[in-house]
Formats: sequence, structure tokens, C-alpha cells
Amino acid sequence: MVKNMSDELQRVSKTEQGGETSAPVLSVIMPSLNVGAYIEECVESVCRQTLQDIEILCVDAGSTDGTLEKIQAFAQKDPRVRIIHSDKKSYGYQMNLGLDAARGAYIGIVETDDWIEPDMFESMYRAAKEHNADVVKCNYYWYTTQQGKQSKPFENLAKCTYGKVFCPRTDDRTIFTTTPAIWSGIYAKDMLTQQGIRFHETPGASFQDTSFHFMVCTVSQRCLLLDRYLHHYRKDNAGSSVHSKGKVFCVSDEMHYYERFLEEHPQYKEDIYSFYLALKYEKYRWNYSRLMPENQWEFMYLMHTEFEAAWKAGLLDRNQFSAETWEQVSTLATTPVRYYRNTCKVYSARPEFHQIFQDELLVESQIKHPKVSVIVPIYNTEDYIGETLDSVLNQTFPEVEVVCVNDGSTDGTMDILTAYAKRDPRITLISQANQGQSTARNAALRHAKGEYVMFLDSDDMLDLSGAEVLYHRAQRDGLDVLYYDGRSIYETETLKKNHPFYETAYEYDADVPDVLTGRDLFLMMRRDRKYRVSPCLGLYRREYLMEHQVTFKEGIVHEDNLFSMVTILPAQRVSHVRDQILIRRVREGSTMTVQKNFMHLYGYLVCLQEITRFIQAQPYDEELYTAVSEELDNIMRCMRGDFAKIADTQACIKKFSAVERLMLDSILYGKNAPKQVDGEAALIRASMTYRIGSFFTFIPRKIRGGIRCFQEHGMDYTVRRFKEKIAHKFGR
Repeated sequence: MVKNMSDELQRVSKTEQGGETSAPVLSVIMPSLNVGAYIEECVESVCRQTLQDIEILCVDAGSTDGTLEKIQAFAQKDPRVRIIHSDKKSYGYQMNLGLDAARGAYIGIVETDDWIEPDMFESMYRAAKEHNADVVKCNYYWYTTQQGKQSKPFENLAKCTYGKVFCPRTDDRTIFTTTPAIWSGIYAKDMLTQQGIRFHETPGASFQDTSFHFMVCTVSQRCLLLDRYLHHYRKDNAGSSVHSKGKVFCVSDEMHYYERFLEEHPQYKEDIYSFYLALKYEKYRWNYSRLMPENQWEFMYLMHTEFEAAWKAGLLDRNQFSAETWEQVSTLATTPVRYYRNTCKVYSARPEFHQIFQDELLVESQIKHPKVSVIVPIYNTEDYIGETLDSVLNQTFPEVEVVCVNDGSTDGTMDILTAYAKRDPRITLISQANQGQSTARNAALRHAKGEYVMFLDSDDMLDLSGAEVLYHRAQRDGLDVLYYDGRSIYETETLKKNHPFYETAYEYDADVPDVLTGRDLFLMMRRDRKYRVSPCLGLYRREYLMEHQVTFKEGIVHEDNLFSMVTILPAQRVSHVRDQILIRRVREGSTMTVQKNFMHLYGYLVCLQEITRFIQAQPYDEELYTAVSEELDNIMRCMRGDFAKIADTQACIKKFSAVERLMLDSILYGKNAPKQVDGEAALIRASMTYRIGSFFTFIPRKIRGGIRCFQEHGMDYTVRRFKEKIAHKFGR
């Protein structure tokens, strides 16, 4: 192709002035790095332009695949081709080298894996001269060669106005929102020079077109859009930066570069900043959505810090956002964990939230040695928190402290807590970013000073003599945990009709010996079908929790299932009283009545895994294993029930990792679970998580099978079958 090209090229007319040619009307900048497979098609399409008075600036960053040699062959045949060697592998740096070398009145850009229509630059240049435009842009094709050469038109400017000169900053800002596609335009060099527009010189090709696009749209006074498709943008180059999901902060780097530009040009910032923040969110959201799961939290946290600052400074204009997007931005700025939970690809890729968001001790209780610490995690319960606190502060037992953790409430809850803390010295007040009930309870445990601790939800209450009754009994018997009962109150008759389970859910009407081991009480409650998982039904010796390093599993719901199991089983001295100490409120919007979603399934799955790990670490106890397997069975039934109530099950399932999905399928569908691709299945089954998951589905099946075998055939037959299976398993 290169050999015959010189015969086809038309020479550019020149006038000699002191030995130099006159400046061309347009300079085409073509940055390259290892695009040997595409470079000839690209350069030839530029050399064939019907606008001949151009210079072609090929800026190569040290290609090693033959790219440079192919460009050199073009330069030997066509004097318009100039080669510039870049000592840095940076798209922005290469483009700036081209800008510095360019002599044309206008600047065009061609990516060296693309190609262009023969009349692209002539059409755009003529339009620029006719309308005295400083920017001219057109539409383009999506080009691929994977299944034969295909060019599909993409109308990037569909929502803009064609053929009319306008100022993007003041007349119509739609063009800001289009894909940058800077190679689908030409730009007056004087405008770029006078306004100080340069490319951001970050390493590699990392979306540097974004800040350039924004700067050009900001300063342009006369922009013109053509309703033509003149550029062929290659979509199937695997090396293109748009496909790199590992470049986490490249887009934010460009936003920061543009923000520095606005700081240097305050006349533009005043006009456009509120609009820009809405645009910035859309760019950030796009980048966040393309990232790998393991990188999403890191970028989301940057999004949060920047939009939280804008939120607090009053810079966000609600009129610049749709109602849906404003809700998203509000959540991002004020409750980032909730935003991440709603939008992430795989939730288990999250970090430990408490390591990122530190709690703040606002008020410390003045009671030095409280007998009981009542822990109250609080989120948006302004209508109930006063009644809850009154039920604790008015206890007949005065040596009680209340540890309140405001979990990022957005209503008037914090004002109420502050007022209570000012008038009662027994209140410790802690504030944290919204992270969920588990993290709030753990924060309270770190600050609690009581000999014993109780947990109380911020819409529930305690019987006024509860702390006194429980403390004296626990002290008398030297208990690790003392369990008690509760009663439910319904806000409406409809709730009572729809949730009858809660009427008696917190009652255990049974005679319990004065002191048992936790294991024995667990077995007793399981046998009576009255094992309860709520931590709000126990008084816990704080030293006991610390000795066993018991905390709540953070980042999940249904964490009570795990907490209750790991607190009751190791305990050596526990008991139960029938007193109905807890007054549980059943209301709309509480954790008991809320619409089921991904978090419910995920929380159960995590509890299954963690309980299994915990039980595996205990000495073998057949009776206990049987009871625990029954409890695991019960959790799996709850999972199936919740799954049936989830509105969008497909969106829910996507948030699980591949290993988690395999376990989930096994629980939800059993033998009818969807089949995995052989390779994926092999990798999953080899993982530790899968082997642990297999354990908690194995135990219930095998134990139930053994029990049935014993009931139907007797002990001798059951033992013989067991030995046969062992021999078959191990080949002897």
C-alpha cells in the first residue's frame, strides 16, 4: 500500500518564503504507540484528504511493533507528514508536543487506530471559515472488523442543534453532556493558545480527552455542529483505554484538572460550576459502573468525599438534577455505605466500614461504674427515640448508663439525642457515618463501661423494673448471659393481622433450671422450638463478650443469628427468666416489616458461613451438631421465603460473587440449581468458601439421613451402612 501511495497523492501547493513553506490551514495531530495493526489504514485516510493544505504531525511514544517504521515510510513519500518523537508514554504529553509544533490555523485530531472519510477536514474547515467558528464537530461511526468490516453510525450530537452557531457555556450546554470524541472536531488554535488549553499529561491514554472537551466547551464563543458522519471510531481495539477497568482514578484526575482550569478562569466558573457538578456526577457514575468490583469502593469513597464537601458548602443545585439523580447524589453525599450497597456490583468486595469511618464520642456519661450499659443504635427514629430513652432513664435501678450511637440520621434524631444528653449525665452519645446497626452496636460496645450490657432498638422500650430484676439475678448466680422475654405492641391492626408471628415470638413459657451451660439452654430452646436470635433478649456480662472477642458482623442484616449463636454456645453459666422486659414495637418501615431485598439474602448467607466456621472449631458433639444443623436449615428456609418476596431477583443475584451464587443456587433450588460452566464450576468448588458452604448443606442432609435410617432400620443396620460408606469413601 505504501509503495503505490505516492502515485495517488496530490501535492500541496506551496509558496517559498525564506526557504520555508507557508503555514497550512490545518494541523492534524496523530498520537501513536504500538498500533502497527491499524496505523497504515489510519495515516492513509488522512493523506487522502480532499483538503490538501494540511500538515500531519505523527507523535510516536516509542512504538516497538513496527508502527514507527510504517509512519516513516509515509513521511518519505509525503512531505506533509512530520514525525515527532515523544520521550513519555502519555497521550496528553504527546498531544501537547503536537500542539506546540502545529502551525495550522485549526487543529484536528485523529486517533491512530481509527480512520476518517476523505472529505472530513475539508467539510469541517469550510464550515469553520464560512461561520467564523472556533469549534466545529460532527458525528461518527462505530467501526469494527471482528465480524467483517462494519461501520454503524452513532449520532453523538443527537440532542444538540445542527447548523447554528452557538456558545456552549451560555446558549446551549447540551454538548457538554455528549461523549467527548475530541477527534470528531477541529479547533481554532488561537482559541486554545489564548485560553491556555493544554492536555493533562497523565501517564498512558487515560481519558485526557474529557478535560480537553470540557475546557473547549467552556471557552468556545462560536461552536458549530454538522449533521454528518465523518470519523470511523474503532470499537474492537482491546488495547484502547476505554476498556481498561483497572484505571480507577483516571476520570477523577481529569475532573480535577478541569477544576484547576476553572480556578484559573473565575469568569467561567461563576457561570458554569453548578451545572458542572451535575455533569461531574454523571462522569463519576459512568466510571464507577465500569470498574471491577474490587475497585468500586475506593472510587465511590472519592465520589463521596467530593460530593459531601459540595453538599456541605451548598454548591449542589437541585434544579440541575433529575429527581432520581438528586436522590442518588443525596445518598452519596450523606450515607455513602447505603449508596455503595445500592449500586455496587458485588457487595462482598466491600472493605470493613469501621476502619474507614471513625466514630466520634460527643458526650461521655458521668456515671463512673455503671452496673448496666443499655446500648441503643439509632437511625432516623425521631418519632420514637424519646419514648425509648425515657424507658431506660426512668428505670427503678439508677446505676444504668445509656450508650446512644447516632448512625448517620438525617431527620431530627440527633437534636433529640443532644437535648437528652444535656439534661441527663448517664448518657454517652456517639456519632458515626451511616453504616448499619452492627457497626453502631460495636461502637457502643467499645465505649460501654457497665458490668453488664443490654441491647435495645431505638423504637422499642424496656419495662421500668427490667434492669434491676436482671442485674440482681445475674449477680446472684454469676451468669455470663441472662435471657428474658418480651411482648409486642402493634402500631396498627393491619400490622397485627399481617404479622401475627410477633405476638408470641418473644415468649419462652418453660421452666428453666437456675443455671445451665449455654449449650444445654440452646438445646432446650431448640427442642421447645423457642430459640430466639434477638440480642435484645439478653443481659450479657461485658467481660464475657470481651474474653470471647464477640462483636456483631458488620455490613449485613440478620447479624443477630450469628451473634446469638456465638454468645450462647461457649457460655458456662446462663439462665432464663419469664419476665417480659422487652417491649417490641411492630411498625411500618422497621427491620421486621421492610420489603425484602438483596441484603436480607446476603445477611443470611454470611451467617450460614460464619456459624459453620464457628461450629467446625468446636469439639465434636453429635447432639449439638444436630441442633445447629436444624437451625441452619431454618435459616435456609428463611432465605427461600425472603427470595420469593424480592421484586427483582435477577438484580439481586448479580450482587453475589460467583462462589456465593453457587451456594445460593444450592440453597434456593437444591438439585435443580442452574448448571455452571465446567471451568467456572471447577474453580468455585476448589475455593475455601465453597468447601465451607458445602459443610452447612452437608450436615443437615447427613444427620437427617442417619436419623431416618436409625428410625427405620435400627442401630445395627445404621452403623453397618455408615462403615460401608466410609470404606467406599477411602477405598478400604
